[in-house]
Amino acid sequence: MPRKDPDSIGRLKIKRVKTRSKKKKFRIRLAVGIGFFFALGLLLSTEYRVIRFSLLQAKPVSIHAYLNDLNQWKNWAPWIINEPSTVVTLGDIESGVGASQS
Repeated sequence: MPRKDPDSIGRLKIKRVKTRSKKKKFRIRLAVGIGFFFALGLLLSTEYRVIRFSLLQAKPVSIHAYLNDLNQWKNWAPWIINEPSTVVTLGDIESGVGASQS
């Protein structure tokens, strides 16, 4: 008669259930997350509107005088402020109707 191991007598054998590895779980969660991200993108609208405004606490006459003179534009124009190396050339008329710059 074969000899039995004294440690195995009376013990239940537990069958191990296969579990997914941590890497596999991570890959599944990543794939689901990426899929959710793209599905959400398909549901969003393709049209958008950007509105920007500011209120000036000044009389229209003073604002018109400031905007009408092209020599004053270097003080507030965003394309000149953001790019200081911009060269602006004024035309023969610098303010009023017919004024031009390049």
